[in-house]
Amino acid sequence: MIAEADRCALILKPILRGRDLKKYSYEFNSIFLINTHNGIKQKGIPRINVEKDFPAVFKYLENFKPQIVDRFDQGDHWSNLRNCAYLEDFEKPKIVWGEISDKPKFAYDDSNYYAEATTFIMTGGNLKYLLAILNSKVSEWYFNQIGTTTGMGTNRWKKYKIELLPIKVPTSDEQAEVETLVNQIVEAKKNNPSADTNLLEQQVDELVYGLYGITEEETRLIEEK
Repeated sequence: MIAEADRCALILKPILRGRDLKKYSYEFNSIFLINTHNGIKQKGIPRINVEKDFPAVFKYLENFKPQIVDRFDQGDHWSNLRNCAYLEDFEKPKIVWGEISDKPKFAYDDSNYYAEATTFIMTGGNLKYLLAILNSKVSEWYFNQIGTTTGMGTNRWKKYKIELLPIKVPTSDEQAEVETLVNQIVEAKKNNPSADTNLLEQQVDELVYGLYGITEEETRLIEEK
């Protein structure tokens, strides 16, 4: 696979797990998916012919052939993954978050990371604005009220619960102000996942309080939780 590195890189995709995700960022732990996908027939994208086009990968997979062949969720050939209708979404700008967490840990990714089964992804428009709302103290307070807990001090950040969060539609100026701060946070974290962005995050929280018309008394209530 090393000898065919340039070619193999086409199907070796970096993976983010729930444990890799942080607020606004992530730490990649050098884990990869061998994306021998089964194609997307509706879009005319053919399946990966691993044996023909990626012989080094095929040879590697043969080391695990009994386990791979016995899978119930495989593609047209034993070396292919099962069908995935949203395969292309992984290579779009997106918000990624883990199912179980004690606090909001919504990360922004525009580097084509794939996400595994303990995570969710969100694509579409206005992602930086949504990221600010989702990572805010308002969001944390809200999901503590409606969320499903694990009984171990953490919440389950399920998709159907995320969809219940009321999103304030901003003016263009409000959105620009929020996104300017989010861009600074994301860039700082991209250069250094441990970068201290607390001051910027506090400014985001203050803007979110303003967007939702939250009073000083209500702010104190949220901050105390």
